[in-house]
Amino acid sequence: MNILIKNGTVVDGTGSSACETDILINGNEINQIGKCDNNDFDKVIDAEGLIVSPGFIDGHRHSDYSLFLYPDAPSSVYSGITTEIIGNCGFSCAPLNSQEDLKMLSIGYKPDVDLPKWRYFTEYFDRLNEIGLGINVGALVGHNALRAYVMGFEERAPTFTELEDMKELLSKCMDEGTLGFSVGLEYPPSRSADTEEISQLVEIVAEHKGIFQPHIRNRADGIIKAVNEVIEIAEKTQCRLQIAHLFPKYGAHKVGGGMKALEKMREAILRGVDVATDQLPYDMGWGSNIPALLPKWVFDDGIENLKNKLK
Repeated sequence: MNILIKNGTVVDGTGSSACETDILINGNEINQIGKCDNNDFDKVIDAEGLIVSPGFIDGHRHSDYSLFLYPDAPSSVYSGITTEIIGNCGFSCAPLNSQEDLKMLSIGYKPDVDLPKWRYFTEYFDRLNEIGLGINVGALVGHNALRAYVMGFEERAPTFTELEDMKELLSKCMDEGTLGFSVGLEYPPSRSADTEEISQLVEIVAEHKGIFQPHIRNRADGIIKAVNEVIEIAEKTQCRLQIAHLFPKYGAHKVGGGMKALEKMREAILRGVDVATDQLPYDMGWGSNIPALLPKWVFDDGIENLKNKLK
């Protein structure tokens, strides 16, 4: 099918100036960008007054699990998003020791849904391909998933052997096609990791030319210290850094808030650190999960006992 989109203002994503022109599509390919004079089209869309652009990439999604429930991803597609990056904030649906671990590793988990089984990212990607996704998907390896696979959900420092196992597992995940490594340093069990543990794991990511995406430890009065921590890790390991959703929370104003954090990033860029950040496109409160609000001792005996303690 030949489709002509005419009179639209084309923004092509290259940084070039917007221009009013036509786009000719043949099947699944763009054949021409420029004024089209012939009239042999199956369909004509008049986009006068509208912007025509490539699909947007959403670099921070938590649809790792919900893609199995809604493979067409309508909430993204209707917003013009054609690529999602999943596995953020330390949460990813692989690697898995047990499907039971999905309760703690996936946002939007539904226990009454019968999903195909997987363990590693190769199998996870295969399952996603089998359901026929309506969008493109790239994945990060979640720190919580690595910890859960190697040492369960205990909130403690790993032993030397456990850390080496996590590094080996992370390398395997990168070889399987993941784009990088995310941490959720406000969430259990990731919050139990010290800077050295994260640094050693990020070294593996840098070796694979991946990206380090941290949800920092504190976005309130500890925001500057938290930003400094991840910049230091990226600078030490020479790894690309993408600081997740850097919006200040209540208390950040006491230390200069988001502006001071951005200054720290600018200083790092001048030193040669490849660092960027992203932001929410809407006003909202802090969306998170209940475990982030609970003390560490609540998790000592596992998720089922956590429920009993809450009762």
